Amino acid sequence: MIAPYVGTEEWITSLDLPIERVWDPWYIGIQIAGYQMTYAKNGYSLTYATVKAKIITLKSQAISIDTYYSDHFETLAS
Repeated sequence: MIAPYVGTEEWITSLDLPIERVWDPWYIGIQIAGYQMTYAKNGYSLTYATVKAKIITLKSQAISIDTYYSDHFETLAS
């Protein structure tokens, strides 16, 4: 699946948020699962993340990256 990102990046730029962390990889085990950039202002933060679209192995179980992604970022938002 391909998702457009230019509009998202333009929207984030329009928010005029300072960058807190420049592109950092995020991992599942030792594999890079995607990249993320964090913006922050006045105690609030926004994380913009990319996701590699493939099946990976984690602890001997095949899981889809989108399942891990949703679980990982829902936990961060809590």
